[in-house]
Amino acid sequence: MIRRLFCVLAVMCMVMALAVTPVCAEYPSKLSARELLKLSLDYCSSMDQSKYINETWDVFNEALENAWKIYNNSGASEVDMTTARGSLEKEKSRLKFVQSDEPEDPLSFRLLDKNEVVNEMGVGWNLGNTMDGTSNDWSDGYMIPCETGWQPNVTTKEMIKSIHDAGFNTIRIPITWGTMIDDEDGYSINPDWISRVQDIVDYCIDLDMYAIINIHHDGAEQYGWLRVAADDIDSVYEKFEGTWRSIASYFKNYDEHLIFESINELTCMEGDMKNSSQAKAYDIPIIVNLNQIFVNVVRSTGSNNLYRYLSVASHYANGGTEDNFIMPEDTYNIDNRLMFTTHIYKNNTAVSWKYDEAYEVINVLKKICKKFSDYPIILAEYGNRYHEFQGNPSGANDIQRGYYDEIVTKGSKVCGAVPCVWDNGTGGDFSIWDRVNNKPIWKNITDSMMRGHYIEPSELNLNDVNLTDIIENPQINKITDISGLPDSLTLEYGEVKNLNFNTEPAETNDVLLWKSSDDSIVTVHRGIMRARAVGSVTITAFSQSGSCEKTFAVTVKPSISDVPANEILTAKDKYEIGENRAEYINAQILPSESDDDLIYVSDDDSIVTVNKFGKMVGVKIGKAQVTVQSASGLKKKIDIEVVDAEPYYQEIEETIKSLKFEDDGKSDTIPLPTVDGYKFEWKTNTNDKYSYVNDGGAITVIRPAYGEASVESSVKVTAYNEITGYSLTSTVKFNISPYINTDGSGSVKCNFYLDNKYKDDETFVIKFYKKGALVKSSSVSVPSNVNIYSESISGIPNGDYIVKFTPMSDVMRVKESSQEVNIIPDNETSLNVLAAQMVYTNIKACESISPTDNITVIDFLEKMTDKERQDFKNSKTIRLNYTVVVSPENISNTAFIDILGGDIPVEYQASSDSSRYTRLRIYKRWNQLDMIDGTLANCSGSKDIEGHQKLNIGGKFQDGTIEYQISLLIDYENQTITQGTKSSVGSSDFIFTGFPADADRSKLNLIAYNNLGTQEVYTIKDVTLSFEQLVYPEVDDFKYSIVSINRNANNVEVSVEGEGEAKLILALYNGSDILLKTDMKEINGTGTYDFMDYINSEEPNISLKAFLWKNTDEIIPISMPLSY
Repeated sequence: MIRRLFCVLAVMCMVMALAVTPVCAEYPSKLSARELLKLSLDYCSSMDQSKYINETWDVFNEALENAWKIYNNSGASEVDMTTARGSLEKEKSRLKFVQSDEPEDPLSFRLLDKNEVVNEMGVGWNLGNTMDGTSNDWSDGYMIPCETGWQPNVTTKEMIKSIHDAGFNTIRIPITWGTMIDDEDGYSINPDWISRVQDIVDYCIDLDMYAIINIHHDGAEQYGWLRVAADDIDSVYEKFEGTWRSIASYFKNYDEHLIFESINELTCMEGDMKNSSQAKAYDIPIIVNLNQIFVNVVRSTGSNNLYRYLSVASHYANGGTEDNFIMPEDTYNIDNRLMFTTHIYKNNTAVSWKYDEAYEVINVLKKICKKFSDYPIILAEYGNRYHEFQGNPSGANDIQRGYYDEIVTKGSKVCGAVPCVWDNGTGGDFSIWDRVNNKPIWKNITDSMMRGHYIEPSELNLNDVNLTDIIENPQINKITDISGLPDSLTLEYGEVKNLNFNTEPAETNDVLLWKSSDDSIVTVHRGIMRARAVGSVTITAFSQSGSCEKTFAVTVKPSISDVPANEILTAKDKYEIGENRAEYINAQILPSESDDDLIYVSDDDSIVTVNKFGKMVGVKIGKAQVTVQSASGLKKKIDIEVVDAEPYYQEIEETIKSLKFEDDGKSDTIPLPTVDGYKFEWKTNTNDKYSYVNDGGAITVIRPAYGEASVESSVKVTAYNEITGYSLTSTVKFNISPYINTDGSGSVKCNFYLDNKYKDDETFVIKFYKKGALVKSSSVSVPSNVNIYSESISGIPNGDYIVKFTPMSDVMRVKESSQEVNIIPDNETSLNVLAAQMVYTNIKACESISPTDNITVIDFLEKMTDKERQDFKNSKTIRLNYTVVVSPENISNTAFIDILGGDIPVEYQASSDSSRYTRLRIYKRWNQLDMIDGTLANCSGSKDIEGHQKLNIGGKFQDGTIEYQISLLIDYENQTITQGTKSSVGSSDFIFTGFPADADRSKLNLIAYNNLGTQEVYTIKDVTLSFEQLVYPEVDDFKYSIVSINRNANNVEVSVEGEGEAKLILALYNGSDILLKTDMKEINGTGTYDFMDYINSEEPNISLKAFLWKNTDEIIPISMPLSY
C-alpha cells in the first residue's frame, strides 16, 4: 500500500512538471558570450531588492552596473563578456537574505566541533536508489520521484534500527525532488513527498543517528533542472535557492543530528568528458556560487538552521583540490559550521584488491583532508561491487570487499573523515544490506567496516595513514567477557550517560556493539546512553562475533521542573488516521509558563509512528496508543486507529477541483468559494505576487490595468470534511482579469532627458509594478536628435508603484532605471528619466616599435587631450590592446613587456614594483610566453622568481615569427585584471586575483625591455587604449506643456500651459515622415494659439503633432494625433 501511494503520488505530480519548460542546457553553449551576459543582466535587473540585506545588495548593484558597462562597450571582447557575467553571478551568489520571521520552535541543539561531530557520526550508510529513485526515464527533461522506482522496498523504522544496531550511526538519504517542486508556488515541496522524507529522517534521529539529506539526481549530468550548463543559469540559481528555502524551512527546528548537503554530482558534460579539465573549468565557478547560495539561504531560514552543519561539494563531488574551488563564506558563525563532501570510487569494478589498489581511496582522501583541514570531511559515497567468487564459502567476493572496506573505514578514521558506503538496494551490485530481513547480506563486509572504525588505530596506522597491518579475512580473537557494566541504572530525562566497561581479551579484534529494547525511551551507541522519555528499557552490549552478550535494565525518571506541567491538552482523545497519512497531535501543556518538554511515544511503531513534534503517521491498518508526556512525568494516553481513508481523500480532491472563483473585474478583492459540509483554510502562495489572502476571508488581488492581459494566480487551500474529519491541502489556480475600464485611474508624464551624443531613435519599455506584480506595460519612442521629450501614459490604477525604464538599444543607459511613484485617480504625476548613450574613447598609442637598447616607454596619458585625461581618470574600466610579434632566434630571458601604473624605476630589470599591472615575459628556457600579475600576495598557481602569479599563454614557439594579440581589461572598481590572448598556437584567458597596491590613475605606461643591444627580439604594434564615457544630462526646468489640440472649421487651436518665452510649431506626419509643417509661432505663457487650417488629407496614417521649443533650440514634442 505504501509503495503504491508514493508512486501514484509521483505520477500525480508529473502534471506540475509538464507545465514547466525544461531549461536548455548544452555545453558548450550555442549562444555568444554577449547573449549569455544579456540573459543575466535582464534577470538581475528585475530582481526584488526587498529579499536581501542592504549592504550586500549595494555591492551586487555595483557589479550589475559594471556588467552593463561591459555589455554596452562596443569594443569589449568575448572574454570581457564572460568575465563580466562571472563576476556578476559571483556577487549575486553572495547576497544575504533578509532573515525569516516565521515562527520557531527549535529542539535543543548541541554545538559540536569538528572532531566531536566526526566521532559521533562514526560509520555511515547510504539509503541509495530509494528517495533518489524515479518512476520515469528522464528523457522528457523531468524526473518523477518514487521511493520504489529503482528498488522494491519501502523504508521502515525497523530497517533503520537494524542498521543502527549493526554499528552504523549515520544515514545519508539521497533525495530527488524533481516534479515534487512547485515552480508556481515559490518552489514549495509537495507536502506528501517532503512528509515522507521527514518520516525517514525521523527514523534516524529517533535513534540519535545522524541523517544527511541533499538535492541528488536533480542535477544528474544535465537531465534534471539543476543544470550547470544551462544558458539561463539565473533561473537555475533561483530554483536552487527556492528549493533549499523550502527544505530548510520545513526542517529548521530539528537538532544537530540533521545535516544538509548542497548538491550531489554536478557536471556540464556526459560520458567520458564529465570529469574532463574543460568540464571542471566551466563547472566549478558555478558550483562555488551554488554552495554560497545554499549557505546563505539556509541560514536565513533561522531557528536551528543558523548553526546546523552544512556540507558542500565540488565538481562531480570530486576532491575539490582545484585552485578555483573554494569553500563558501559563513558569516553567520564565528566557529566553523561547514563540512566538505566528496565521493571516491577507485577500482570499484574489480573482483579483489591488492593493498595498493584499495589504498587509492585513502591517497585521494589524504589530499582532501589536507586542503580542507579546518572542516569535517564526509566521504559521502564509496563502494565496491558484487561478483561471483568461487573461492569463498559464500560464492561471492564478500571477503575481498570486506578487506577493501576495512581499509577505507580505518583510513577515514585516521584522516578524520566520515565514510558512508554506497548501497543501491535489493539486487544492486553495491548492496550490503538485506532490506527485507533487516540484516547484512554479507556479514563479512559489515564486520570489516566496524573493525576499521571501532578498533583504535595502531601506531603504524597513525604514521602517515599506513594501513599495511590490515589483512584480508583475519582470524577473529573473539570477546570472551564484558565487565564493568551495572546490573541496573536510573537516569533522569535528558541525561547523557557514558558507560565505563572493559572487554576481554585486551587484544581482541572483535567489536562491541550496543542496542536498546526501546529507543524512544533510551538510545545507545558506543556505550553512550541518552534518556529520551520516562520509562524502562533493557540495554544490550554484544560482541559482533556473537561470542558474548551482557544486558542491564535502565529506568528513566522524570526531570525536576521549576514550573511543572499540571495538564496536557490535545484536540482529541482518540484519533483516526488514514493509512500512509499523517496528522499532528498539537498538544499543549498547562500552565503556559511551564518549562517542561513535551514527549511523544508510540506503543507500536508498526501501526503508528510519532516524532518529536507530535507528527503521527499511519503505517498500517490497526490500533495503537500514543502517550504524550511531560518531562516532569505527567502522561496522557491517546487511542489511535489507522484505517483505509483513500476514498475520503479522493472525495476531498474532487471538491477542491470543483471550487469556482467569481471575478467582477472591478474590485480589489475576490470572494472565497464555499461548499456545504466543508471548512476551508486559505493561505497565500509565497511566489504569487498578484494575490494574497486577507483577514476578511477574501483574496486581495493586484489587478492588471485596463487593456492588459489576464494573469493566472493561485492560493493554497486546506479542505476539512466536517463529517469525516479528514483534510487535504492543495493549490488552487484562478484567473485575475484586468480592470474593465479606466475609472479611478491616473497617469504618469514621463520626461526624457537625453545627452547631446544621442543621434538615433530610441524606444523605452516602461513597466509599472505594484508589490512586485506587473500591472501595466507601455513603451515610448523618442525621435532622434531630441534632447527633451515628454509623453503621458494613462490608465494606471491608483496605488504605489515601482516604475522600471528599460532602453531597447544596447548603447543606451538610464541613470535611475527604477523609480517610485504614487498614482492618484484622475491626476497626472511627472517622472524625469535621465538617459545617456555609452561612448568609448579610443587612443591610438603607436603603430609599431621594435625595442632595443634597454627600455622603450609608451606614455599613454601623453597621447591624450586634457578632456580625455579627465575621462580616463573617471572611468571605472579601461581596455588595453596590443600585438607582439616574436622572433624566436633571438629570444632572451630578459625580454619583457610591462604595464605600469606608477613611476618608472631607474633599475628596471630587477624591479618588482608594486605599481605593475602585468608583465608579458618572452622566455628563453622553454621558448614560451608568460603573463605575470603585479602583486606579491594572494597568488594562486605557479609563481615567478619574485613570487608573482604566472600564466603560460604561448606554448612552444614554432619556426618563424608568431603574432600574439594581447587584450587587458583593467577594472579599477573591482580591482581585477583580465587577460586574453590569441595566436596561431591557441588562445587563453585568465583573471588575475592580485591588483597593484600603488596603482596611480594619473600614470599609465607600457614598458618594453630588451637588454640585447640592437638585436630585435620582438616587435610591438597596434597599441590602443579605450575607456568609456557616460554623462547624464541635467534635469531641465522648462515648464511648458501642451494641453490639447483641436481642429475647427478654419483653424487649429493649440492650448498650452507654462511660463516664459518659447516657440510652437505644428507638423503633419504620415507615420514617422513629416509631410508639412507650419512656421514657428512665438508664445509667452499659458493660452490658446491659432494656426490656419491648411492641412487636409484622407490618408489613414496621417496624424498631427504639436512641438514646443525653448529659445535654446531644445525641443519638447507632444503628440496628439488627429484623424482625417
